[in-house]
Amino acid sequence: MIPGLMMVPMALQPDLSAQDCDDWYNNEHVPMRMRLPFFETGYRYRSTEQHEALTGTTTRQPPEWLALYEVNDMKQLKEPTYERLLNPDVQSWRERVVMQKISASRRYYDFVASHGRQDSSTGGVKLEDSQNLGDAASAYAETLVVVRVRLRSDLPAAEAEKEWDRWYVEDHLPPLCKVPGWQRTRRYRTSVIDDQPSEAPAVGCSAIEYLTLNEFAHDAAIGGPEHQIAIQTEWLTDVVESKWRQSYKLHYIQSKAPRDLSALYRSAADEFVSPDGMTRTLSGLRPRVESYIATRDNNVVPYRLEGCGTDTSPIIVMCVSIFGTWISIDDVADTFLSREVFRKGRVLQLTLPCRVRNEKNALAQFPDVEDLEDCFSALMIPKCSLLISLDVRGMTAEGNQPREIQHISAEDSHYGIGKLCDNALLLVARSKKATAKMVADLVSAVSEADNVDGVLESVLKELTTTP
Repeated sequence: MIPGLMMVPMALQPDLSAQDCDDWYNNEHVPMRMRLPFFETGYRYRSTEQHEALTGTTTRQPPEWLALYEVNDMKQLKEPTYERLLNPDVQSWRERVVMQKISASRRYYDFVASHGRQDSSTGGVKLEDSQNLGDAASAYAETLVVVRVRLRSDLPAAEAEKEWDRWYVEDHLPPLCKVPGWQRTRRYRTSVIDDQPSEAPAVGCSAIEYLTLNEFAHDAAIGGPEHQIAIQTEWLTDVVESKWRQSYKLHYIQSKAPRDLSALYRSAADEFVSPDGMTRTLSGLRPRVESYIATRDNNVVPYRLEGCGTDTSPIIVMCVSIFGTWISIDDVADTFLSREVFRKGRVLQLTLPCRVRNEKNALAQFPDVEDLEDCFSALMIPKCSLLISLDVRGMTAEGNQPREIQHISAEDSHYGIGKLCDNALLLVARSKKATAKMVADLVSAVSEADNVDGVLESVLKELTTTP
């Protein structure tokens, strides 16, 4: 396996807005790739410098947008599994239209080394880990300095590369590590799979390009005295023919499932359906994403994410088992999102498999914590404010069998659910009549609450006092 990086510089034409590009890129284009097992991470950046929109494909200027994908085996990018995604026959009409309004190229690099303040073996905390840990602010505050270098072509390639590596490790890296806020440096070189580079080298430059990604917790020290000391070490080597440097801010952390509601929030309503019918988005004042998540054992979990919130907004998760797909909890979601106190939040509906983990405890069968972990990871949810699960067992059309209700708090170690939410309500109904009554009681409880804590209190009161 050859670990590495795919870099995609991108510029938008004037008639393509950043919001429209975000919608296509984050909710359609990237999730199809991130679901492939060899894509490990995906980030999209925007330059901190001002750029005019691209007016023609021949215009040369630093890219305003930059996408980076960490890949665990670069050779997979030459296999049909990935290359088929580049085929116009599998692209949606929207993708074909949008791609005519952007200028982009793909560049492939093999991993060389990583140096990090927090963990020298892994190069520090990954940005997506920061978001999953609930520290999205730190991830988006970071500045990425991208440096591309080509060595002199009049020198023996092996000797030039050896000197470049020596200079970087011995002369440049030590002062770079002392720059305030420095987090991590990753180094790459042109990949062995890049047999047809998208950009020919300039006269006097080698065909091999060396890429460095420097991450800083903030941009205050970039260009400052400590940083200048590191930059001035360039005079200690003479093998470099050309260099390009650009600073970027994180724009979006990609994931394995579409989730960008902000890109869908607008006054005009519009609907998109993917060619396979598995993904549907609705833009408007109450945007919605409907798609699917593949669990670790390849079960498919359909979901609906809606609301006006961002990735950091409170989220309420409601799930039903695959045996209860006839159950509609849309009214509960509608009630949440119609309340003024919840309008800046999000509601996620999941249809989960029903697994038997412990036959002696019916409540332990659903929801399964591993399924929830996979769904939360795919949607970059560190923790939800409230989890409500509705399961059905031994269903009959009628009957007044007692309902089962269990409250789990964040401090509860109940098979791992407590670590995924502040509070959880596990509900079991045993007849269609009882299920309908439980959903109606949920709607009533939500309509009376003023906040998430109030929802919990109202639900517990409503469901425990009505048969």
